This record gives sequence, C-alpha cells and structure tokens, in this order.
Amino acid sequence: MATLTAPSHYSPVEDAEALQKSFKGWGADDKTIIAILGHRNVDQRQKIRKAYEELFQEDLIKRLESEISGDFEVP
Repeated sequence: MATLTAPSHYSPVEDAEALQKSFKGWGADDKTIIAILGHRNVDQRQKIRKAYEELFQEDLIKRLESEISGDFEVP
C-alpha cells in the first residue's frame, strides 16, 4: 500500500479557498478536492474544516456531501 506524505508547509485558509472555488459551476472539481484532502493528515484536514467554516459560514463536510457522490462514498 502506498504511503502519502502530508506537506509540512500548507495554509488551511488557502486550502479552504481552493475547495470553495472547486465547488463553483456545474459539478465539483474532483481533482482539486483529491489533491487537497487526499494529501493532508487528520490534523491538517481538521484545520481546513475550521478555516472553511470561518470563511464561508458553512460546514465543509455538508458541502462535500452535497457536491460529491458515487466513487467517493463508502458503501
């Protein structure tokens, strides 16, 4: 199994803004979502979630649930 290394230098605010931008238009930009959330550790993802909520007054998890489906969902 492959091991992902989370970047040591990242910005939760920049990641939150990039996620918000990926939700614009018709459908979500799946590649951006994977590039961000797939390459962050648990602590980093929690900080991104908090930054997203502070910036956009919206829960990131609920937004992700409304934007993505199918291959991303666990059966």
